[in-house]
Amino acid sequence: MTLTYSEINSSSDLIKLYPRLFQRIFNKMQEETFEPIWQTNENIILAAPTNSGKTAIAEMSILKALLHEKKAIYLSPLRSLGYEKEDDWKTSFGSYGWKVEAVTGETEYSYQKLQNSDIILTTVEKLDSLSRKPQGDTFLEETGVVVVDEIHLLNDPERGGTLEALLMRLRTLSQNSSLRIIGLSATLPNCEEVAEWLDAETLRYDDSYRMVQLITEIKEYTPLASSYKDRFRKNYIVFNLIKNNIRKGYGSLCFVSSRQDTQLLAEKIVDLIVENGIQSTSKPDKHILNQVGNPKLQQLMSHSVAFHHANVSKKDRALVEKSFREGKLSTLCSTSTLAWGINLPARTVVIRDTSIYNPYKGEQPIGILNILQMQGRAGRAGYDTVGYAYLIVKNDEKSQYEQLIAHGTPIESWLDRSLEDRLNAEIVSHKLKSYLEISEWLKSSFFMVRTQKNSQNKGSSRTPPYPPDLIEVMNEALRGLITNNFIVPSGPDYVPTELARTSAMYYIKTKTITHFNDMIQKIEEGLFPLRKRTILIILAGASEFQDIPYRKKEKTVLKRYLADISRAHTRGFSSGQEKCLALLIAHFTSPKPKLQFEISRESFVLRKESQRLLQAFISLNNSIGASKDIVSLSKEVNQELSSY
Repeated sequence: MTLTYSEINSSSDLIKLYPRLFQRIFNKMQEETFEPIWQTNENIILAAPTNSGKTAIAEMSILKALLHEKKAIYLSPLRSLGYEKEDDWKTSFGSYGWKVEAVTGETEYSYQKLQNSDIILTTVEKLDSLSRKPQGDTFLEETGVVVVDEIHLLNDPERGGTLEALLMRLRTLSQNSSLRIIGLSATLPNCEEVAEWLDAETLRYDDSYRMVQLITEIKEYTPLASSYKDRFRKNYIVFNLIKNNIRKGYGSLCFVSSRQDTQLLAEKIVDLIVENGIQSTSKPDKHILNQVGNPKLQQLMSHSVAFHHANVSKKDRALVEKSFREGKLSTLCSTSTLAWGINLPARTVVIRDTSIYNPYKGEQPIGILNILQMQGRAGRAGYDTVGYAYLIVKNDEKSQYEQLIAHGTPIESWLDRSLEDRLNAEIVSHKLKSYLEISEWLKSSFFMVRTQKNSQNKGSSRTPPYPPDLIEVMNEALRGLITNNFIVPSGPDYVPTELARTSAMYYIKTKTITHFNDMIQKIEEGLFPLRKRTILIILAGASEFQDIPYRKKEKTVLKRYLADISRAHTRGFSSGQEKCLALLIAHFTSPKPKLQFEISRESFVLRKESQRLLQAFISLNNSIGASKDIVSLSKEVNQELSSY
């Protein structure tokens, strides 16, 4: 049976014609959004709390595009969320004959594969990369809708500028084609500004539209001087909040700042369960436990407690998720990424930490968006009638977090933070050519919107604040690109060089490409010896590694690997770049040293990133006609970086 768009005039028609896609009855918010989503082609910003039914609205907009024989793109903030949606939609949309494909940094793809797909799930960075290439224009012209999940990612200082530049590209397309943008967001103060910038309609809904009531509470405590003792105290607070759930068989999700702490908290909860003689009403079946590969995880699961993070094997994670979803686990301890990824229901959520460990940045504030996302995991529809979310904070921070949760923070622009990289990409892809075009492009940015608003109201939540002169910000970025030979003025236009093309193609910062180019010249001039260690020094000097945290306790372990490195060769390195160099050298040491858990984990992350950077370095050598010896040695180093 061929079903057409014109057959559908109400939400009940959608349910009747596509029962595998939609629930039996639409909720209030979904009913109210049917007309603007289905019967118009306007761009839309949907601002609604977690667990209010935004996914069904995204699916409605995707279905509309498919019935108009257009592709649909779903942009997820995390790869894991894209993979979850891929599994779900291959069943639901796939049952009607549509092809679903996830495309991330971890997957191989071809434009032919994309051409043969109807729904593409990807990340902001991947779509930005895809859309820069010549084939990207054709691909996007065949797209009817781009669903931007968590569009408030604009407010992320690291990734927001990338999303903003991508949305500017999509908005230009939407003005000249049938492409529409559907942005999904938490309820934040200035979503209307984002909507105005994107020529979109705002659909805003409050907490009364949640399908399950959510009760939130902030638990304050007096911190201790030792971070270890501080965590120990908070573990007891966590246990007291969830112990009745353990007795009654209700699920609890406990969020902590690091992967290591997920296991430590799970172990402490089990100790307290045993110590207090608490009997859990449900545990995983023996045949499930026997399949768990991690002995410690297996032991904890036998007490109805588990931990979950990216370093747990895929098979074990799947067993944990299945057991928790089926009510066979009372307690799951996880990092905050689980709140964005796998859809696991819980009666209670406890957020133990207000910071999160980032291997590139160290301890970072968790942010109000993360907090709202984690709280939203409590009381999932179809599983519970109520949810409880607790946030544990220091007693002098309670009023601050009360304000944040009640009012949120405005979405800001961070385009200026990566403006050289953004302009370079636009010039390489021939989207921008002249000074006038660049000026008009910047004036059409969300950065311009927020700069104007903040100059009037002095209401910026950014640190540092917005620059006062927009044109000077642009001129400074252009001067940097010209000075470092990324673009060359030619009449009214700017012409990209090989440096510019390598930066854009490999998605690497222009500062890093400048560093690579300088180092190639020094090797060619004999100022640096051509050996493996030189290649490692070049990689560690990349600006991507500049802010990596170097903890005091690590210096004793790592400094010996830098003992015979000339300071002249690492002049200007940050402590993070020195740490990266030490870890790379350690990897090339025989026998390889056994590093502490945290350092070992970071070493793996840094090596993966170094391989990507090294591919760009090799390409740059080839494109500028550098020595074949440099290329040959770089390939050898790249191969050794992948070994364990």
